[in-house]
Amino acid sequence: MAARPGDLSLFVYHALHDVRDERPVEYIFAYSVLTSRVKPPAGVLDVGGCESFLAPQLALRGYRVTVLDLRPCFNEAFPVRMLVGNVLTVQLEPSSFDAVLAISTVEHVGLPAYGQDIVCRDADVIAAHRIAEWLKPGGLAIITVPYGKRVRPATFERVYNRERLWMLTRPFRECTVVYACGPSWARCDPRRAEREKAVAMLACVK
Repeated sequence: MAARPGDLSLFVYHALHDVRDERPVEYIFAYSVLTSRVKPPAGVLDVGGCESFLAPQLALRGYRVTVLDLRPCFNEAFPVRMLVGNVLTVQLEPSSFDAVLAISTVEHVGLPAYGQDIVCRDADVIAAHRIAEWLKPGGLAIITVPYGKRVRPATFERVYNRERLWMLTRPFRECTVVYACGPSWARCDPRRAEREKAVAMLACVK
């Protein structure tokens, strides 16, 4: 059966282009959690969303989507508002979004990757606080980060453990964490995730 624009089936078809990567499980987690808890026409901010399938799919479902990224990537052909800027310095109205997504984003913030000109050891924690600031009371933040075993250079991304992950959750009233472990990217328990290449996926409420 052909998928309709905005259907999860179409989204998954595109997202599963490479099952060796954690991105598909992150997308599916974010999409399913957001659409089950926040309904259109809610306002959604996608931080670092230039390479994501989420923004256009959510816009097609009726969400009012804004993408914040260092690079311009969406034009008037997409029903998405594009903001070019750094999550650390951009000025947005507090309490202005129903949901904020940061899919595989905060681990890069403040590191010399993607042409960033601000280098800061705790920029990921600052970014989490800014995400919480932009959420409406009761709003939903979905954040995913690499966890456990490091496979890429420290100058490119942070890899999280339990203590560092806790620092990302501090600005929020409550957070739920789900782990998935490579290479199959099936859900796994925290102990296994600490030892292997894994991803931590957070759903947090302000």
